[in-house]
Amino acid sequence: MKSSAPDAITLEILYNALKSVGDETFIALMRSAYSTNIKERRDHSTAIMDTAGRLVVQAESSLPVHVASMTGLMSKLLDKFGGDIHDGEAIRFDFTGTATQVDGNINVTANATHSAVCYALKALLDPEVPNNQGVLDIPELVIDKGSLLDAAFPAPVAARANTCQRIVDVIIGALAEALPEQAVAAANGANTTAVFSGTDPRSGAGYLYLETLGGGFGGRAAKDGRDGVQVHITNTSNLPVEAIEMEYPLMVESYGLIKDSGGAGTYRGGMGLSRVIRPVGAACQFNGAGERFTHQPWGLFGGAAGASGRFRHVD
Repeated sequence: MKSSAPDAITLEILYNALKSVGDETFIALMRSAYSTNIKERRDHSTAIMDTAGRLVVQAESSLPVHVASMTGLMSKLLDKFGGDIHDGEAIRFDFTGTATQVDGNINVTANATHSAVCYALKALLDPEVPNNQGVLDIPELVIDKGSLLDAAFPAPVAARANTCQRIVDVIIGALAEALPEQAVAAANGANTTAVFSGTDPRSGAGYLYLETLGGGFGGRAAKDGRDGVQVHITNTSNLPVEAIEMEYPLMVESYGLIKDSGGAGTYRGGMGLSRVIRPVGAACQFNGAGERFTHQPWGLFGGAAGASGRFRHVD
């Protein structure tokens, strides 16, 4: 019987055609957005799903942390409107014994845990594999309901990306001995958030500026870690200094890399970032959340740990 599956060339043409649709919707959403968090930092994702709610293709610039969140949303829609989702072959990840969910907002939904696991597997085994349902079907997750990694409503989850970064660290660290050429040392391991809010003295209107800050990427098997980047599951852009100062009553007094902040080794870790921001014309409120402020990112195969992060008030 003749196979109905397309040949490799046709498959590649179809994949790129569909991906271009996802990419165009990503740009359309970015250009039409009011929030600087989307129009400048690109903190959003788009994708195409099939009629069963399975991921077909994700836009090139979409965030890894959103990949399973979108399928979770589709699953809820299909529960309401009908559909069928099939299980595939799986690699088992057993998170039994994880701490119970907490009052703070570092809890993670099962979909976000799924995204982090898929990202780590893809990064280690084949980074060029397209994000689609085939990738999502690989891991089988065993997680205690009501734990930190499968939090139950109404547990807060706003800072789940920080915990997802730790999931990625755990998986890569656990598989480093088996895959030494693919593994990387721990990166800044956070989705550090800086939020400034207040009243703009130029207009009298309230404002809120939110940004997630990058840091150093872990040292690699044959290369230094990259300096001052978003790592692993987050790949948003930084907000340009000019955009900050035009949009908000804030002045960026300095912005640069922190010398020797990456862990030393044959191939050092990437350097972290420092940004000093001062309110202009009026006081403001600041709220910050980060990770790796107490426990430094670890090195691999004898490499030293990287420096920890911090928030600091400058007079």
